[in-house]
Amino acid sequence: MKGKIVNNKLYVGNLEYSVADEDLEKLFSSEGSVISVKVIRDMEGNSKGFGFVEMETEEEATKAIEKYNKSIFKDRSIFVNEARPQTNRGFSGDRVGNKYDKRSKDDLNSKLKSIRIMKKKTKR
Repeated sequence: MKGKIVNNKLYVGNLEYSVADEDLEKLFSSEGSVISVKVIRDMEGNSKGFGFVEMETEEEATKAIEKYNKSIFKDRSIFVNEARPQTNRGFSGDRVGNKYDKRSKDDLNSKLKSIRIMKKKTKR
């Protein structure tokens, strides 16, 4: 493990899709006091295969990483690391004001419009 844990929140990845919050709480409670557990789910309520566990102290979080990272849980090799803050993901299109412009820059209509504008300028 590299460096010191700076927070108590852990990322747990590659979970079996049937794993519930209670299963993670039971597993991690053997390494200390668990403050919170959350298996991340999609809009239909299906597991996305990862979750977060918050331990009471940094020492407990460190012990949990050392014990459970790359261990087998419910027939899967899980990954346990310090949770990182969520990063801002960019959009693939253009932003116009506060609204998302869904039109592609390669949109045929915008190309035709620019050709018409160019023709009008050359006629003058």
